[in-house]
Amino acid sequence: MYLEKRQPPSPSSQRPIDTNSIKDEPEGTSECRESRLEESITVPPRKTYLEQCKIFGKMDPNTPVFIMMIRSFTYLIIPPVFWVCSTYGMFIGLAGLAFTATFPIIVAAPPYSWPIENTGLVAISAFIGYLLAAAPFSTVPDRVSAWLTRKNNNIHEAEYRLWCLAVVFFVSPAALIPYGYCAGNHLHWFGLVFAVGMFQFGAFFYFTYTLAYAMDSYEARIPEMLIAMNIGKQSISFAFGYKVIDWVQVYGYIKVFAGIFCGALTINNLFVFVFLIFGKWSRRWLSTTALSKMHRESLD
Repeated sequence: MYLEKRQPPSPSSQRPIDTNSIKDEPEGTSECRESRLEESITVPPRKTYLEQCKIFGKMDPNTPVFIMMIRSFTYLIIPPVFWVCSTYGMFIGLAGLAFTATFPIIVAAPPYSWPIENTGLVAISAFIGYLLAAAPFSTVPDRVSAWLTRKNNNIHEAEYRLWCLAVVFFVSPAALIPYGYCAGNHLHWFGLVFAVGMFQFGAFFYFTYTLAYAMDSYEARIPEMLIAMNIGKQSISFAFGYKVIDWVQVYGYIKVFAGIFCGALTINNLFVFVFLIFGKWSRRWLSTTALSKMHRESLD
């Protein structure tokens, strides 16, 4: 969008190069030929750090500003991007809002009667669960993807990372079942704490692997995709946590957590198999749509 102010090149840098003379040079002067070719290319000066931090600069009149504004929002209808939004939104809405809103109410009341200052200790369980997944499994999708790429004649497919998710798709939804039953039937508090840690253990895989899949699928559009992902995930997470207390009061912990939330998260996680089968086909089809044409024309 912004053009860099460049000094006009000196006449010496624009002198024509006799290609015949370069062709007739002996092999021993290859370095000389490369240096002469480099001189014929005008390279703009590199911006300093302060110049890169400028908010305003020279605008490109040929850039469609309105299209640039709406282009990021159009990524919300692309299946992998929307899947990342729904995944992050559900996990953040459940872990960041639903758990933190309901756990203090549960353990501060009888029969647990925890001191109110101790209700935040459940974060230790969440941290341990996430750490147990991150420490040994953070590089697994990269290794699996590299192995499958070698098996496929060094042709990489974005879906290779998703095979790791097919094994753990039900870990986090399953954690909502003991949480709901322990809260609804006033069972031992360890069941609540263990369920939170188990949920975070499964959340690690979907936090990292789904985002890596979307970035692999559309790596040339990562900045604009991140804008759409941030907007989408915040909207969905807000929807999951906004009325959770009212839902619990009306339907109870078992129906809300072990029923509604567990079912919704399971459906979301099962989409890993949809993308394993149809992910490559969907990218090919989207490249032929009017949306893809609009993106290409706005970037030309």
